[in-house]
Amino acid sequence: MSKTMEVTARAGQVFNVDTSEAVIAFSGRLNHGDRFIDHGDSGALGPVTGTVIGVGPPTDESIILKHPLVLWVRLDTDNYVSCYTLEQCPTLGHINAQETLVTPCHGRPFLVDISDEACRPFGFKHGEHIVEICDIFESTVVGVGPMGGTCTTMVLWVIRRQDNGRASFLSITEAITRYASLDA
Repeated sequence: MSKTMEVTARAGQVFNVDTSEAVIAFSGRLNHGDRFIDHGDSGALGPVTGTVIGVGPPTDESIILKHPLVLWVRLDTDNYVSCYTLEQCPTLGHINAQETLVTPCHGRPFLVDISDEACRPFGFKHGEHIVEICDIFESTVVGVGPMGGTCTTMVLWVIRRQDNGRASFLSITEAITRYASLDA
């Protein structure tokens, strides 16, 4: 049995998309409601992320002849839906519940691991409020990911209150020796 959902495209067209198992059959791995990251489209603001909605016909006349069905998604950047053709689906990666996107103070957004297993060696958990022992600035733990650039060293990413939502990193030594939990 097919499940459908009414959506509105950027140009204002309202139409129904299939939200059943047909979504996985079309995309190869993503289902209705799954979070995704587009590894093939890293614009000026970083990778494109969003939520999978369903499968349906394209609304753009230039796509209809070549692609009778497309994957409809809601991007995190706006309230409208966008579509991916079958050929574009392989660039879409699944964002699981143990990952989140961070925006560093310098550089482009990327995914970090927010699981307890990844954060435990640093002495904290995702979402925990911490403070530098000799400082007054509070931070919130985001997760663990590479330091960036060509360096693959895993570090703890935090958001300091004074950095306007931008993430900074702490080495394992810094996290263990210089920071304490405010949630304890």
